[in-house]
Amino acid sequence: MQQIGDALFELLSRSTSQKSRWSHPRLVLLGGDHSIVLPMLRALHKIRQEPVALLHFDAHIDTMDPDSYPRKAWKSQASEIHHGTVFWQAAQEGLLLPGHLVHAGVHGRVSSLQDFHSDDSLGFLRIPVEEMDDEGADAIIKKIHDTIGEDVPVYVSIDIDVLDPAFAPGTGAPETGGWTSREMMRIMTVLSKLDVVGLDIVEVTPAYDSAGGDTAFAAANLAYEAISMMVQKEMETNKFEGKAGYRYQNDEL
Repeated sequence: MQQIGDALFELLSRSTSQKSRWSHPRLVLLGGDHSIVLPMLRALHKIRQEPVALLHFDAHIDTMDPDSYPRKAWKSQASEIHHGTVFWQAAQEGLLLPGHLVHAGVHGRVSSLQDFHSDDSLGFLRIPVEEMDDEGADAIIKKIHDTIGEDVPVYVSIDIDVLDPAFAPGTGAPETGGWTSREMMRIMTVLSKLDVVGLDIVEVTPAYDSAGGDTAFAAANLAYEAISMMVQKEMETNKFEGKAGYRYQNDEL
């Protein structure tokens, strides 16, 4: 994890185009185990010297306190950080901005109600998957927008298991009853209104994928949509020098 963090810090330290309002490149990570988000958040904090908001799409909350995890009987330093505890650890390290934290699409199992109590103590808003049926996409988008805020730097983390296994079977912890890929892409339009500083799409497991690669295809489309929303945000802001014929450089994303 230290090596991943060092590599990400080196990438984030690169200069961006003079026309970019960003002091660092915006990285899109593809995975793999969700624990890669922790070195990314550490590297961002080291570069920006400030905590960031978090928009987390996932079937699970990933804020389990390691001390309450079932494996605590053989607790070790390595066992404290894994895909189910990354955001708890990030909050303990001061990497996340309280009051601007959202879990969206939650529908996974928890060990006990203590997991929700721990999550509440960290200041997360949980948007369960059922709100798509009860309130609709526009209401979810508004909740995310109002909680994160337009001018707050936000990191976006997408666990592919937020989608129903019918659309993304190739993942390590699938949960039935997730969003459809169409519903997910509708919710992601909120990114065009947020100040996204980085993004990941994780927990894609090719060994469990369908013969047609449905999960990889869904993840690729989500990545494309996310990048498109990030660019749209920049096109709508007045912070660029709006010169005719200007084209985005690769390192501005």
